[in-house]
Amino acid sequence: MARTSFRSALRSRTAQWFSAAACLVGASLAMPALAAPPTLTCQSDANVFNTGYNGNGGKLSPGAQDAHWEAGSGGASGFSSVSTWAPANVVGNLAPGAWTNSPYGNAEWVARGDGRSDTRNSYVYYRYQFNIDPSVPLDSFALQFDFYIDDQIQQMVVNGAEYKNYVTPASPTGQGGFGSGSRLSENLQNGPTLAWQTGLNSIIIKSWNVVAPTGFLAQIRARATCPPQVTINKTASTTGYVVRGSDVNYTVTASNTGTVPAGGSVVSDPLPAGIRSGSWTCTATGGAVCPAGSGTLPLNQTIATFPASSRVTYAITARVADDAQGSITNSATIALPDAITVPPSGTSSVTNAVFDPVAASRPVPGLSQWALWLVSLGLALVAGGGMRRRAR
Repeated sequence: MARTSFRSALRSRTAQWFSAAACLVGASLAMPALAAPPTLTCQSDANVFNTGYNGNGGKLSPGAQDAHWEAGSGGASGFSSVSTWAPANVVGNLAPGAWTNSPYGNAEWVARGDGRSDTRNSYVYYRYQFNIDPSVPLDSFALQFDFYIDDQIQQMVVNGAEYKNYVTPASPTGQGGFGSGSRLSENLQNGPTLAWQTGLNSIIIKSWNVVAPTGFLAQIRARATCPPQVTINKTASTTGYVVRGSDVNYTVTASNTGTVPAGGSVVSDPLPAGIRSGSWTCTATGGAVCPAGSGTLPLNQTIATFPASSRVTYAITARVADDAQGSITNSATIALPDAITVPPSGTSSVTNAVFDPVAASRPVPGLSQWALWLVSLGLALVAGGGMRRRAR
């Protein structure tokens, strides 16, 4: 009897152990898990920083979990108050007509939980962790973010240090909002308040929720994590005078000095005052492609194919106007469309003084007959005075 009771108790205890183990396994399987932090190179898709990005140019559907953005509840003291981070949930636009949508269709609203359960006047934190590959030059690594948040963003922390505090006397609860006209934009680039580092990096957003629903939308606007870097250089065939009515030759060289393609760069060389007309021919090296082989001034060309370390060179022949005077300053510029660069555009100028050969060949104006008589009289008086002095 005692043996039977013991066996029964053992079976019951064993069943309890298996049940508990099954619960633990089930709980662990149900625990949400983030993908490993992405490692970014200069060729990486910068859209991976978008909230709700599907990794393929679009956005995730509500009910999915963000692959990299995390969310957590904390206190007013800062991100260290968050005890548990979990993948942010893609909630979609919980307030149609009030919340803005991604202008490019590749970002979606995310939230902690369902976006409706956070208590009034609570703090919700969002975190993004990623690695920067050793090949990436940290000084050119840059992210152009647009942020939308319901209700207010209060602080941004990068690599554990405050990048910006949005709480001011004028905005005691923070800044920003969820409508199309209330976005906040930040150019996250190395500087006095930000230091990217090779290896693991993090971005943390502290938000303040007044009342449900709450959510967060981040939209990247850079085309690459390492922005294109372009330069322009203009030289003249002469550093001295240019002659009215003659030709002067200029060379404009556009260079992609960065590590990523700079397609879409626009090279401009308008007609300045003092130049009547001109024409140009184009050559390219390093894989770049000239938009056209030749043309006339003013020059305004978009270089669609402009790989790293390539150049596009314009040889320009310009005609100096017949009435040009003073000096001629001739400038060329290069600019990138909707991208972060340092600087965002470049300008190179040359200045030449104008030489007027007609004016230079004119004789010195002659003296009139009366002027000659007065000069002669003056000389005679001077000579007479000298003779009287000698006679004394």
